[in-house]
Amino acid sequence: MGAILVDNSRELLRDEFLDPVPASPAAPPRRPGWVLRWSQMPLAAAIALLAVVCYQNLKVLPEYRREMAASVAVAAPPHFPLRPAVRGAAPTVSVAGGARFFEIGAQEVEPSAGGYDCIIQEAGGNVRARLRAPSVQADGELNILIDTREIGPGQYVLEVRRSSDGAEVGRYPFSLKID
Repeated sequence: MGAILVDNSRELLRDEFLDPVPASPAAPPRRPGWVLRWSQMPLAAAIALLAVVCYQNLKVLPEYRREMAASVAVAAPPHFPLRPAVRGAAPTVSVAGGARFFEIGAQEVEPSAGGYDCIIQEAGGNVRARLRAPSVQADGELNILIDTREIGPGQYVLEVRRSSDGAEVGRYPFSLKID
């Protein structure tokens, strides 16, 4: 019985596989054009991100570091105390050529709740800068930060007036020299 089963099975299987259905070559399924474009989007985004990172590292960050280094140097500008106008030569304020700011400390200024209006005039009377300053501290010195781009070398007078009533508090002559 086993032999008959094996013979019948061979015959049956031989009949099925003798004439198999010929396999047709399978063409890849055709995708619409937009699917192909969307599949390339991650690559395009990665390239764009790489370009931005390179631009920042090669252009933006070095410029930012240079600006920060320059502003750190400005963090402590040179300070020059000035006394009110007296007879004799005006004190000389000597600022380094690369310095952008310097500070004048107008001494013997009486406190004013409203602050002060400060005017820097050339020796001829032309106004070079107008500044607003807060009230002085207990030491009686009014500190004013001045940009060297606003005034150049020469003879100047710092005129300090109370903002509340416009009364003159003091005149501080000085000579600016940029080395």
